[in-house]
Amino acid sequence: GHFGLALQEDGALKAWGADDHCQVTEAYTGYTTKFTAGHKHGIALDQNGAIATGSMWGHNDWGQRSTSAVGNQCAQGQTPYQVCPTTCCVTGLGCYSLCYKPPPSPFPTDILDVAGGYYHSTLRLSNGSLVAWGKNAAGQCYTPTGTFFVFSSSYDHGLALEGSESDTYVNCDESTNPRFLDAN
Repeated sequence: GHFGLALQEDGALKAWGADDHCQVTEAYTGYTTKFTAGHKHGIALDQNGAIATGSMWGHNDWGQRSTSAVGNQCAQGQTPYQVCPTTCCVTGLGCYSLCYKPPPSPFPTDILDVAGGYYHSTLRLSNGSLVAWGKNAAGQCYTPTGTFFVFSSSYDHGLALEGSESDTYVNCDESTNPRFLDAN
């Protein structure tokens, strides 16, 4: 998005760039193991792989850095993964355009990885499953079932590779290659 994050060898997180939602000045200062920079929000995991106090910061109009649901929700949307603020509800028609998905409740503690999209966030849990929350107008918070070892969140979409890190591909010449280790 509009700012960058980097992890130093000592576990300190450094931030730079736009600071219009305090995404630089309020960056997490504790020891970090994994982190993500969304459009204007950041999320860091502490040494225990958990979301610590202050480790979600920046822009939060869609609850993308929150562990609790955004208020003013109306009835369930047109698809089972949409919950809408009152500003995007039409009586009897469900939701239109600006919809969001609340964060999981209870919020997970068994987090392996985190990815920040434009106005949404995604976690990979210890069992390989994915969970996403935040703005969901394009279905970007949909999380497929399965076991994933690589995933990414982008503007209005996500990407996930299913399988395990030990799986390999067999090439035409019968040699093998390891699976992809990262996606972005």
